[in-house]
Amino acid sequence: MKMIKLKKCILMVALVLLGAGMVQAQSAKEMLTQRWVFSFDDMVEQMKKTMSDAEKQKFASMTDEQKAMMKSVMGDLSITFKSDGTCDAVNKGKTESMTWKLSDDGKTLTTTAKGDKVTTLNIISLSSEKLILKDEGSSQSMAMIFVSKPKGDD
Repeated sequence: MKMIKLKKCILMVALVLLGAGMVQAQSAKEMLTQRWVFSFDDMVEQMKKTMSDAEKQKFASMTDEQKAMMKSVMGDLSITFKSDGTCDAVNKGKTESMTWKLSDDGKTLTTTAKGDKVTTLNIISLSSEKLILKDEGSSQSMAMIFVSKPKGDD
């Protein structure tokens, strides 16, 4: 009799944990489903935390014009995740439509572009205001930082 109660208790705990994981992934999906704009300034601040002293010195010696050029190259990227599992990435006025999928634990984002090009991204941080992604297939340690931005709020 005690063994049956123990099994029921274990089953109930497993169901609660499974449900909590599904709620977490659902919440992550809800937070992700919006328009995100690449944040060059946040990325630079994040980079400064991990740069060597030599890299910090090199960055500090860049002219404002060089920094502005770097920002213009990288700063015109947005991605809109839709609840139907599609997304549109816009960079320099060119739009690429893809599909996206969030892992059950809400920590991995997989996108599939035309030609079945699959990209797997680790979600480092996700809130309703900020999204930090890292390409797990990239040799670079740089994270991509996005901030939420409603469409038309440019």
